[in-house]
Amino acid sequence: MHDPNASEWKVAQIAQLIAEGRSVTKCPISGLPEQHREVFERALRNVLSTETAQMTYAQIIDGFPMVSVARDKRGPSIDFDHPVFQENHDTLCPGAWEKMKEFHSSFDIGVLSMDERLLHAYSAESIGSRAFRPRLLEMVAVALHQLAVLLYKLGDMQQHEQWKLWTPPNRYPDPEMWPDPEPYPTLFFHAWFQEYKQYPEGVADMVGYWAEERILGGVVLFDRGASGTQCREIYFHSDRPDVTYRLYALVDEQKQKLFSFFADTSGLQQDVLPILGDSNNRVRLDPEDAVFQFHIYRDRWERPVLDERQRSRRRVENPLDFPEIEDHNWN
Repeated sequence: MHDPNASEWKVAQIAQLIAEGRSVTKCPISGLPEQHREVFERALRNVLSTETAQMTYAQIIDGFPMVSVARDKRGPSIDFDHPVFQENHDTLCPGAWEKMKEFHSSFDIGVLSMDERLLHAYSAESIGSRAFRPRLLEMVAVALHQLAVLLYKLGDMQQHEQWKLWTPPNRYPDPEMWPDPEPYPTLFFHAWFQEYKQYPEGVADMVGYWAEERILGGVVLFDRGASGTQCREIYFHSDRPDVTYRLYALVDEQKQKLFSFFADTSGLQQDVLPILGDSNNRVRLDPEDAVFQFHIYRDRWERPVLDERQRSRRRVENPLDFPEIEDHNWN
C-alpha cells in the first residue's frame, strides 16, 4: 500500500539536500598556509599533466565524448542509435585539443575556491600524516570536478548542435502507455550521479562527476562517520564495463601509488591514472546504502533519496561485483 508520508519525507529530504548544496560558503585556496597550498598545487598539476586528464577536458570542450569513451560504461549507457555512435565520433572536433592546451597552460590554480570547511580541515592536518592524505585527495577531486564544471559552462565547440536535440526512441513494449524519452541533459554522465536537479551546478555537476571518474578511476568518496565531517577510509565509485558498480575502498598499494604520484617533483614518475578496482578490493558497499546507512559520500546531496522499495533492489551476485563468492569451494 502506498504510504503518503513516505513521499512527503522524500520530498522534504530532497529539499534539505538541495539547500545544503547551495548554502556552501566558498573561499579562495590562496588563503591556505603556504606549504599546504604548495602540496595541493603540485598534486593537482601532476594530475592535470596526464594524457587522461587532458583528453577528458578536451572532450568537454568538444561537446561530446569520443565513441570509445561513450561506450566505456558499466551502468545505463548511451543509446547506440545516438549520432555519437552512428556517425562514429572517434576524433576531437578541430580546435578542441588546442583550446584545452591553451587552457592548461594559462590556468591559474590560485583562482579556485572551495568549501571553507574543506579548506579548514585540509589545513588543520599535518602534511604527510595519515589524516592528511584523504583531505589532499578530496581537495584534488573537488578541483578536478570544478574545472570540468567551468569548462562545461564556458561552452563547447558547437560543431554538432543538432546532436543535442537527439531523442532516444521509445523502446517500451507499449509505447502509447509511456511518454517519449527526452534528450539527454548531457552525454558526460556517471551512471550513479545524475541527480542534476538537486546539484548546486545542475547538469554541470553531472559533467564534473564524469570527469572525476574518467581521470582518477572513480568518483572519490569518504567514510564521513556519524558526524558527517570526517574523512576516514577512501572509496571510489567507478563506471567501467570491467569494474564493479559497487563502491570499493582503495587498498594500501593503490593509495601508495596515488599519493606518490601526487608528491612527485621530478616529472619522471610513471602515470598511475586511472586507478581501477579489481578482485583485491574486497571492502565494498552497495551504492543504495552508502549515504544514509554507512555515511559513505563526499556530499550528502550527491545521490538520489531512495525509498525502502528502491533500496531493497539488488543485482544478481556475480564474481565481478562480489569476488568473495569465488573463495568458496562449490564442488
